[in-house]
Amino acid sequence: MTENADKTKANEELIAALKKEAADAHAEVEKTKKEIQAAHAREMKAKKEATSKEEKQTSTLTPPPEPASVHGHEEGKPHYIGAWQKFCPTCGDPNPDFKDETECADCHTHLGAKEVAEKLKACPNCGGHNAKRL
Repeated sequence: MTENADKTKANEELIAALKKEAADAHAEVEKTKKEIQAAHAREMKAKKEATSKEEKQTSTLTPPPEPASVHGHEEGKPHYIGAWQKFCPTCGDPNPDFKDETECADCHTHLGAKEVAEKLKACPNCGGHNAKRL
């Protein structure tokens, strides 16, 4: 019986070792899952921050919201023209209030009157900050 008792004890020790190994493997899997979730959360946060930064950069390229002039046509819909725009973006008519005094030194887009160019945060075409007088 001693031989059977020894085999039983050896089997129990083997089972205990296998259970411990399985528990360790499970713990490692759980740890890896948490690391992946944390990495995913960091990636999503970085994407959100990058999108926010991109939106802020886009907003600096956007000209002032107030139009320099409004003109209408037969259809009765007003067309809004920014003071920096030489022509109406809707119909292509010339802007009666446009003064060709400044341009962007980087892309040579006409920015209108000196006062208008000073109010622009950046060139509406390229985002440059180098207005020059014509």
